Amino acid sequence: MADYIGKDVSIKLKRNLGIFQGKILEPSPDFITITNVFHNGVKIKKIDAEVTIAREEIESISFIQLVDPVVASQKLSARNTPVTPTKQDDFKDPQIPDGRRSAKKQSPQNFTNRKVNNLDNNRQHKATKPIPIRRNTPNNNGHTSASAPVHLKVDQMQNKRHNNKKRNKNFDLMQPDDFSDQGDFDFESNNAMFDKKSVFQEIEANIYGKNPEKPDLVRHTPKTEEKYRHDENVLDSMFMQFRNIQLEFKPKQEYTTDEPGVVIPSIPQSLRNRIQNLAADHGYTMERQNDCLARGATELALQLLGGSRRLSPKNLHQWPRVVIICDEPYNFKQSEIGLITGRQLASHGVNVMVHVKTSTTNSKESKELELYTASGNDFTGNASDLPPSDLIILAVSNMNLNSQIVRYIQNNRAMVMAIDPPVMGVNPGEISIKNTVVPILPLDDIHNTCGKLHLVNLCISDKFFKDAGIKYFPVFGSKFMVPLHLKN
Repeated sequence: MADYIGKDVSIKLKRNLGIFQGKILEPSPDFITITNVFHNGVKIKKIDAEVTIAREEIESISFIQLVDPVVASQKLSARNTPVTPTKQDDFKDPQIPDGRRSAKKQSPQNFTNRKVNNLDNNRQHKATKPIPIRRNTPNNNGHTSASAPVHLKVDQMQNKRHNNKKRNKNFDLMQPDDFSDQGDFDFESNNAMFDKKSVFQEIEANIYGKNPEKPDLVRHTPKTEEKYRHDENVLDSMFMQFRNIQLEFKPKQEYTTDEPGVVIPSIPQSLRNRIQNLAADHGYTMERQNDCLARGATELALQLLGGSRRLSPKNLHQWPRVVIICDEPYNFKQSEIGLITGRQLASHGVNVMVHVKTSTTNSKESKELELYTASGNDFTGNASDLPPSDLIILAVSNMNLNSQIVRYIQNNRAMVMAIDPPVMGVNPGEISIKNTVVPILPLDDIHNTCGKLHLVNLCISDKFFKDAGIKYFPVFGSKFMVPLHLKN
C-alpha cells in the first residue's frame, strides 16, 4: 500500500456523487484518503483539505497524471515564443522542386531581410520605427516571390507578448477560478444603508419646485385635489359626541360603539330590573325578553364558532359542538335563557349539550327544557358526562361554580362566553371569560371581569326607559347587537 502514496488518482463514486481527483495520502483496504482534491474538475476551496472515501462508495478508480501548473506555463510560453531560423533552408517551400529551389537561392533579391533575429536587434530602436518583413507569395507560375514589406511596430509585438504572459500566468488545467469565497449577498445590511426617507423627500422637492438648484427634468403631474363623496363633509368639523342616552345622575363608566360619537352609560342592577319589570307589567313578558337575549347570544356564538366558513357542508368532518352550563334548575331565569340559546343553536345545526338540574323547589312552570329536547340534543346534570367542545357558554347567576365544572372548563381549553353574568364575574382567577352579552344597558364595574361586552337589543319601548328616569334614543342602528368599548 505504501507504493501508492503520492500518486495521482481519479475516483468515480456511486449514486451520482461525482468524481474526486487528488494525490493519495493514506491508502488502506477499507478506505482511501486523498489531498489536493478536485471535485468534478473544481478545486476544493480549502488548500489542505483531505477527503476520505470508503470502499463501498467507490464505483471505479484509475491513476492519472495531474498537470503541474509551472510546467504547463513553461510549455505554453515556449510554444508562443517565435523560433528564429538560422538557415535559409528553413524557409523552403515544399511545393517548389529542388532544382528550381537551388536556382532561387542564387537570386540576391530573395530572402534578403528574412532573418527574424532583426527583431531582437531592432528593440534598441524607437518604438515607432517599422520593421520590414517580406512575405513569400506564389505567383502565376507556381513560384514564390518576395512581396512588399509588411511593417509591424515593435510596441505591438511587445503588447502581444505581454498579453501572452498575462494569459499564461493563471494557466492551470486542474485549477479553475474559484468564486465560492465571495459568500452570499446580504440584502438586509445593504438595504439598511439606503435612506429611503431622505431620498423620497429630495425627489418630491425636485418634482414640485421646492429645490431650485436641482430642477426636475421630467415634470410630473401635480397632486390633484381630494374628492369627496356625496355623504362626506367638505369643511372640517369637530368630533361630535351623540349622547342618545342620558341619566339623571353621573354614570360610573361610559362606553362607545363602532359608530363614532355614540356614548352609552352604565347603570346599576336595580335600575335595569325596574325597566324590565315595567315592560313586563305592560305585556312584554320576561319569557319574550329572554328570547331576545338568547337570540343575541346565539348570534355571537355563531360568530365565535367561525360563521359561514365553519358551518358549511364542506366541514361535516369538524362540525362544531357547544356546551352550555346552567347552575340553576331548569325553570329559573338564567337556566331558561341557556336552554333557549341551546335550542336556537340547534336550529342552525350545531351539536349542543346542556348541563342543567332537573330537580327544583320552585313551582314555576317552564316548557323550555321540553322544547330543547325536541331538537334532538341531550342534557345532563353530571359534569363528568360533558363532552369536549369548541365553545362553552355560561348561563349562570352564581359567582362560584362547582369544582367539577371549573375543572372541566380548565381541561377543555375552549373559548368561554357568558350570558348576563354576575358583575364580579364567575370564579375570578380560574375562569377567563372572553365575551359577554348584556341586555338593555351595561352594569357598573362589569368591564373588569367579563371580557369584551356586546349589548343586545331587547326591543323595549322608549316609554319604559322614560318611566324609569332615562332619556333614551335607540343606539343599535341597523344591528341587533353592538360591541361596547370602554370610553377613556
